[in-house]
This record gives sequence, C-alpha cells and structure tokens, in this order.
Amino acid sequence: AMPADEAKVNTVDVLCFQTDPGYPTDVDRGTFLYRATVGYTAGASTFSVILAEQAENQTLVVLANCRTQVESLLSTISRGDTKASVISSLVLSQSTAFDASTMTGIPMWGEITNQDVTASYAPVGLQVFLTRMLARINITNTEADFVLQEAYLYNPRQKGSMIPDNWNSVQKIVNAPTVVAGAEMPRGTTFGPFTTSATNKIENKIFTFEADNIAKAGADPLDATCLVVGGLYKGTTSYYRVEMKDYGGDNFIDVKRNYTYNVTLDGIDFEGAGQPADAYTGRAMIKATVEAWNDRHAMVTAGNNHLKVSTNVLSFPSSVGNDIIDVFTDHPDGWVIDKIEGPSGETIDWLTATPDNGAANVTQPLTIDVLEAGLVNRSAFIHLKADNMTVVITVNQLRKETLTLSKNIDAAGSFNDISGLYNSNEEVQLPATSDNDGYVWDGWYNTSSGQKVAGDPRQPVISLTNGYNHEYQARWIEIPTIKQGTKLGTGDGHLLFNGEEGPYYPYDGETIIVTGT
Repeated sequence: AMPADEAKVNTVDVLCFQTDPGYPTDVDRGTFLYRATVGYTAGASTFSVILAEQAENQTLVVLANCRTQVESLLSTISRGDTKASVISSLVLSQSTAFDASTMTGIPMWGEITNQDVTASYAPVGLQVFLTRMLARINITNTEADFVLQEAYLYNPRQKGSMIPDNWNSVQKIVNAPTVVAGAEMPRGTTFGPFTTSATNKIENKIFTFEADNIAKAGADPLDATCLVVGGLYKGTTSYYRVEMKDYGGDNFIDVKRNYTYNVTLDGIDFEGAGQPADAYTGRAMIKATVEAWNDRHAMVTAGNNHLKVSTNVLSFPSSVGNDIIDVFTDHPDGWVIDKIEGPSGETIDWLTATPDNGAANVTQPLTIDVLEAGLVNRSAFIHLKADNMTVVITVNQLRKETLTLSKNIDAAGSFNDISGLYNSNEEVQLPATSDNDGYVWDGWYNTSSGQKVAGDPRQPVISLTNGYNHEYQARWIEIPTIKQGTKLGTGDGHLLFNGEEGPYYPYDGETIIVTGT
C-alpha cells in the first residue's frame, strides 16, 4: 500500500511545557519551558531524550517530521509563552495537492503528560501515540454502469496546525478540526485530478488538511469540502459531486486529522455533468457511503509490521449484549490483549473479550461481551498489543433509563404506577387505565414537551432510546354535563355520550341542539 512514508518517522523533536496542574491533560494548557535534546535514528521506533529538572511537572510534546517548522518556531517563542500560542504558530502550509508518490513523511504529534522530572527520573517503556496531521480519502466504485477514472477535491485547505486544539485524551482522537487562520482558499479551488490506482478505485492518493466542513456546508454548500468523481456512465463521460457527509442521516461531516474517509459509490441513476466544474455547482445525483475511520485506532504500523482492527468503537444499549470485531497483525509473534481498563485506569468487571490472543497473518474474530448496565453510562478501553504496536478499542454502554410516572392531581380514578429502571432501546407499554365517573382517560403526557405519548390512547407505548430520565404524567379530562337545548360553540367540535366520542359537527352559523341525554 502506497505510500509507505505515511507512517515513517524521519525526525523527532521534543518541546517541554510546564503542566497546568488544574488541567494536566488539556492540550491547550501550559507554558513553554525549553526544547529537549533528542537522540533518534530515522526509521526507528524508539528515541532517547535528555530532560531538564524543573520544579514543576512537565508535558513532553513530541513532533515527528516537523524539523523545519520547529526550527522556525523556536526563533519566535520564549520561555513562558502559552501552549495555545505555540499551537497557533506551528503551522504547515501547502497550496497545492500533496503528491503521495513523493511524500517523505507526514507531520505527526503526540505528548506525554504531567511528568515529574527530578534528578531520579528514569522511566522505562514510556510510549507516545503519534497522530498524523492529515486526513486521507479513498474512493471505491461499485456501480456496474459506471467506470471510475478520476476524482477532484474541491475547497481543500492550504494550511493546517501540527498540534490539534480539540484533543480527546481518553479516546485519543480529535473532537473537531483545528481551524487555522488563512487556511481557506477561493471558493471552487480544486486539487486533482487524482487518477485510479486500480480498477474502480482511487486509494492512498488524496491527502488533505483538516476542514470545518459542517459549518461551511451550513452556510453555503458551495463552500463545503467535497469530491467530484468522473468516469464513463454507460459509455458517456460523466462527472458527479459527492458530499463529505453521512448520506444515511443526511448530515455533513468534518474532515479530521488521522482519519481515512472511505467513499463508496453505491449507485448512479442518471448521466452526469460533462465537466467537473458543472458537477461541483450542480446536484449530486449519486448514491454514496462515506465511512470515517480513525487511523489511530484502526491501524498502527511499526517498521514492516501492522496491527489493525475492523472498527475502533463499539456502542451497546444497557442490556446484556455482545459484538464481534476482526483483529489482524502480520507480526510473527501475533497479538495479545494487553489490558482492559476504565477511563481512569480502573479495573473493569462488566466487559470480557475473547480470545485474549491471536496468531500472525490470521484475521481473528474478537467477541466483546457486556453485562447489564446500572445507573450511569460507562466506557472501557481494550488495549491490543503486537510487539511495540498498540491499538485501543473504545467500548461504550448506555445506562439504564429512569421512567417516572406521576398521577394528575386534578384527576380522579385508579393509577397503576410502573415507575422504575428500564433498559435503553426498550419499549414500555403502559397498562390500561379505567374510566371514572365524571372523567375520561386522556392518555400519558411527556412532562418536558407537553406532548401526548404515541400509541393507543388507553395503552400508549413509551420508547426509551435516549439514555435520559423520562417523566410522564397521567391525565384525565372532565366530561362536561350537556343539557338538552344547549347551543355549541363555533368551530369543529364533538360530543361525548356516556364517555364515547360522537360525530363531529361543523358549525355553519346554525344552532345545534342536543337531543337525548
């Protein structure tokens, strides 16, 4: 798979910052102390660093393949400068497409937080996870009537921050792209064409900086980062716009560092535009799937060996359940489960993963089982290890949901309270409620929205799907006494006879007289 250099480390620099004791893992916090002396051989997976003893704890910021930018940065910063200002200053600029065939290493960042560096400081086996600053886009065509030939990237960015400012230190991913001043180029700027690497595939050719695509698409779709794919539709040259979005939910997605966006062309129903620019400004007449993978979790590389999983995040409802992912490594020693822990490193007793190891060059199914949850949402992290490569799988489980039912204080009648805890993604059918003299049962209402619960008015169904508390109120309405000769009000109305709903009577200016009792 090209390019091999996307995982290569050519240079290593370490910048040391004073840790903010109140926010030890916040990437934006802290102040600059000094640049450490580093010993590193290109292509190796370890390096040595000489640190200076300080009174305060230190955060060690590791930058790979950034030597030119680091040298330039050091001429502009001083001890005491905020880490946030350093982040905004350490920027890579490129106003043309990255050429994967000539790339010599993607800039990467990682850090080791909150280290108490004293004269006796000599840790063994410290690891730093490096995150690439670029995103990658791959395209696969499965439409039988279309032959993919090329693609263009519209509205890419020309600058990117080497250090993210939206880092999730638990999951080791960025929460959102880091927006760099001056990164936008004129609307309609194009990189490409990127030609096919194999039949109906464009792989490992399109690399780009992060982009705040959700905000741009919300303001004007012509400012959004998107693709235009071209090829032969039933023998005719055609171009189609493909959005960077979740087509199933019709939601745009941001372009984030260290993610691979696997775009699959699922179906084309019409002949497309004759030119790429016309497709960019026109309608996207194409069925596509855009699948985002976080490369930090999906695959890691060390030398010629790899460790990868089919997915890096699993989500479970509160009930007992299981799921299966695939694990693969080509390291001759195979892989093992190194540890399973909670967000603070605590022991986990509600999750198991089997088997606990796998052989080399075998795609091994790994079964994840979870027990029934309690009153809080919970997460766990499964660390898979092959030699010095580690992949972390995040497992999330929703808590049980609290259902509270309250009786309307103004209503008369019986009340069957089924308040309690229920599994998420569960439907609860409320019991039938009897009518009472002078009142009629009107249903259950959500106390937050005021809306009546859907379902049969006497046995509505509450769907518990959101992981929150649900509060509902039982309501009865009083049956009015209607005497013979009563004139009804204007508009459409209806009558109740012995608690049963009667016909609707449109009011047309005439008097409607109630006959009967």
